[in-house]
Formats: sequence, structure tokens, C-alpha cells
Amino acid sequence: SEDLAYHPAHDRRHQVSVFGSTEAFGVTLTARWQYGSGLPFSQALGFDRFVYVGDGPVDPLADGGEPRVIYGDPFAARLPDYHRFDINLDRDFRLGGSTLTAQVGLVNAYDRRNLLAFDTFTLRRTDQLPLFPVMGLKLDVGS
Repeated sequence: SEDLAYHPAHDRRHQVSVFGSTEAFGVTLTARWQYGSGLPFSQALGFDRFVYVGDGPVDPLADGGEPRVIYGDPFAARLPDYHRFDINLDRDFRLGGSTLTAQVGLVNAYDRRNLLAFDTFTLRRTDQLPLFPVMGLKLDVGS
């Protein structure tokens, strides 16, 4: 008999996150690197068309059926690894009794393609954010 290993969809074997922050010249620099090994998924082996015959006779020439995916063993394959590097600069300005923080940064600073979703019917890959600049202002009233 063949042994069947099962890996649930949330089975990420390895995950690391490194965070650092430093202040100099009134500016705060923060950096975060994240890594996650690939999650398991059920690999598509092929496609066919399914004709439901539960309601009586079916003419296969008139009813071509509904497309469906034929999957391999459940959660036996692994998606690609995930990693990204984010950096941010913050600068605080005092405005009376309030603080205004100006923020700039880069999400996914080395522009890595990280998989978000894969459509098994169209075989199209959707990735997470590419290199993405961010800017923001935050006002803390009375701080």
C-alpha cells in the first residue's frame, strides 16, 4: 500500500522575520526582512469536462459538460518561498502641543515576485506588491 502524507494548507515549515530600527539626526530608520517557506497546495494535473447524468439521459453532443480541474494528491506540492525587505524613514515635527510625523519608505525594496494567488483554470499567476514607494503623514494631537 502507498503511504499518503498530508500537509494542511497552513503548514509553513519555516518562517523568519528580522526587524531593526535606529535613530540619527532626528530621523528614524526601520527595516524589516521576512522569509516564509512555500505553503502546500493541491497541484492541478489536468482538465476535463464533467457531464451530470443524475437527472436522466443526456445527449453528449448537445451538453458538453462543465469544465473541471483534476487534482493530484491533496496538498502534496509546495508554492514558491516568500521573502521581502521593507524600509522606512520617519521624521517627527513638533507643532505646538502636537506631533506631525512624515513617513517615506519602500515595500518590497528588492522588487521580488511573491505569489499571492494562482488560478488553476487560466494558469495565471497574481503576485503581491512589487517595489512600492509609500509616503504618509501622521498627526498626534496633544502628544
